[in-house]
Amino acid sequence: MMMQRKAIGTAVFICSTLMVLLSGCSGMMGKISGADGPPQKMYIDATRNFAVEFPGDWEKFLDPDSDTLPGADAVGWQSPETEGSAPIARMAVIIPHEKLDFSQAKAEIARHVDGFTPGKEADIEVAGLEGKDLYGTNPLRQYRIILLGDPFVRYIILYSALPDQFATYQKQFKDMIKSFGTLR
Repeated sequence: MMMQRKAIGTAVFICSTLMVLLSGCSGMMGKISGADGPPQKMYIDATRNFAVEFPGDWEKFLDPDSDTLPGADAVGWQSPETEGSAPIARMAVIIPHEKLDFSQAKAEIARHVDGFTPGKEADIEVAGLEGKDLYGTNPLRQYRIILLGDPFVRYIILYSALPDQFATYQKQFKDMIKSFGTLR
């Protein structure tokens, strides 16, 4: 019973974090910095066992495990360009505390992201970890979610952007994926 509660708490936190990352607002769009984006910065997180590069002018956010949202940690970055008050693009690394397999993680995403329509899915390997590369949309955002670890998801790497800006930020997300690695 306790394990079920923890698994449910993990799923709720992951989906809540995804909803925050994937939500968007309307308004005026800012200008993208630099032709290829800003210089990269390295983020090293010994506690969560990963390192990754991110666009240097993006704002970092941290959503650590808490009483209200137990089950996972999220470290993310959001673009300085906005539409309304929301960042046009967001990238994050989410670390579940409980064991979820691919099908459980995908089901929770579909269940908790309003209007989620899954798109293509493919196998992927990042930093020596097997995983699934998922694309999807909802009415406000387009996103790509990489679930890493087999048989249980150890890391979720998320990218979300407004649909008309998704391709614009793909290179920065691909650079983030290439730079991702575990520390031990």
